[in-house]
Amino acid sequence: MKAREGLRNTDPSNATNETMVIGWCYQDWGNPDRAEPFLREALEAFQLEGNRNQAMTCVLNLGDLELSRGDTVEALRLYRSSVPYWKEITEIRMATLRSQLAKVLIAKGDLDSARVEVDALNALHAKTPLPLSNTDGECEVDYTNYLCQKAIGQSTLADGYLERALNEALRLSSMPLILKYRKELSERYHERGDATNAAIQARAYIRLNDSLQAESNSARSPCTKWRERESRGAGTAKGALRQQRIISFSITGGLLLLVALAFTVYRGKKRSDALLLNILPAEVANELKAKGHADAKHFDQVTILFTDFKGFTEASEKLSPQELVEELNTCFKAFDGIITARGIEKIKTIGDAYMCAGGLPVPASSTPAGVVQAALEMQAFMIARKKERDAAGMPFFEMRVGIHTGPVVAGIVGVKKFAYDIWGDTVNTASRMESSGEVGQVNISEATYVLVKDEPGLTFTPRGKVQAKGKGEMEMYFVERT
Repeated sequence: MKAREGLRNTDPSNATNETMVIGWCYQDWGNPDRAEPFLREALEAFQLEGNRNQAMTCVLNLGDLELSRGDTVEALRLYRSSVPYWKEITEIRMATLRSQLAKVLIAKGDLDSARVEVDALNALHAKTPLPLSNTDGECEVDYTNYLCQKAIGQSTLADGYLERALNEALRLSSMPLILKYRKELSERYHERGDATNAAIQARAYIRLNDSLQAESNSARSPCTKWRERESRGAGTAKGALRQQRIISFSITGGLLLLVALAFTVYRGKKRSDALLLNILPAEVANELKAKGHADAKHFDQVTILFTDFKGFTEASEKLSPQELVEELNTCFKAFDGIITARGIEKIKTIGDAYMCAGGLPVPASSTPAGVVQAALEMQAFMIARKKERDAAGMPFFEMRVGIHTGPVVAGIVGVKKFAYDIWGDTVNTASRMESSGEVGQVNISEATYVLVKDEPGLTFTPRGKVQAKGKGEMEMYFVERT
């Protein structure tokens, strides 16, 4: 939960923190009527103490509480009442607030004001550095954009943001958000009449929900244990409140002890998970952890992108080995950022070549049009990079890009330094699209063209039948932005 950001600052000896924790527990149980008095009491006490950070936490929780009740007017008032704290809160907390403000304004139907908040949220997200990249906040930025675009009727943009949010949640293994986004995505597919993908997302949602329920039943949280005791009755209202206070001290003490005991294990697990996710797609990594292996899978429609640098050999003769690797790293890091934003899976680099694919391991994670847009962004980066280095009298790379769409088999190969890879004639054809292209252009096959030709903002130049090595003559198209 967003408000848990303040938990690490909780002082177990502070009764105000205990009051807030009780409110959190009731809120987690879906009991806003019981949560509200504790949160309001904690807010008033924090304000008297001058503890603006924890006061802000209470305000955000109260706003969320009113939003869950459907009281958008009170939720908006609460969020806006936090204005005095804005100068003192972190950028992550500010991003959370902007996101919640946008959501409540969308719920109220005030779309103009909502777009102002979304623009402010995106501006925060674009700042360097804004430490959202390894938090749920990254997902919620995309989800808030999804809600806004959906509300103003931009379905294609909206769905792109939702798919990105799911992809990021999968990367972070954020189970509550994966559940939330899969359910929403299933509903979106259903609205579009895409029964196949709606069923895929629904089944994934049900499996994960059942798994989390089983874990919850086998490993009860301190709050759950308290709820069981509290549900057995605590006598009079006065006695119940006293019992809640006593238990709440135990809860926080227990939580802090558990956190202290688990910290070393958690830190090690996060490191290993991060390394695994840097090698494998999130769904494949989770399958590997769960089963000890990951099965190879067939995908009917995957869009593969290949790049290759012209003049690499010449440039390598003019640069030291370190300079050459640094320049390659600069380019490939830029490509990584471009494809990650569009839910495209990086497959590998081979020398100065870069290969990625859209439509796997989650078919809905990206689209053929998204891969084409990513290729255009890559070329734009390389053209700008060329101008920059040429002006400085430094060697530069120029690039060809080729794209093809078709069926592939994907899976893990090897047991040492294993890697996620793809196979099939589609891969070979995509490589031929690159080698048959031209510097500065994005060359696509007819199969890809058929899928993206109606995409707004794109212009296509037919090249006719072009000889492709080992393939004979093939229809090809250059694509650029309008």
